[in-house]
Amino acid sequence: MRVTATRKTFVAQARVDGESRRITFGHYGAFTPKQARDQAQKELAEMLKGKDPQEKKRRAKAENVTLEQVIKSYIKVKKLKPLSIKDINTHLNLNFENWKDKPFCRVDRAAVNTTATYKIIDGVFFI
Repeated sequence: MRVTATRKTFVAQARVDGESRRITFGHYGAFTPKQARDQAQKELAEMLKGKDPQEKKRRAKAENVTLEQVIKSYIKVKKLKPLSIKDINTHLNLNFENWKDKPFCRVDRAAVNTTATYKIIDGVFFI
């Protein structure tokens, strides 16, 4: 248990691949001490197997990022000309309309090859 000036929390800490990892899994009151011990044993067993609890959180967070969010972040970070921004948004809203709300990590070459329709007109490649 970690006690601070404002709250008491239950934590489990162990080394995973040589690095110390700590996971907070509940607050005093929401968990009883027995429930906290049981949860800590489960978490420590996973850590001893080499599973990083922070990696699970990172992976879950990354799986919730959509294609549209990635594109919007790209536009914000890069210094693009207005026409480039307009083109990117046009492609997002027209060509990738079905994908823009899907998780970005699910967009891969196989998904593109199975769902995209290609046309070549006068040597120009269209999706």
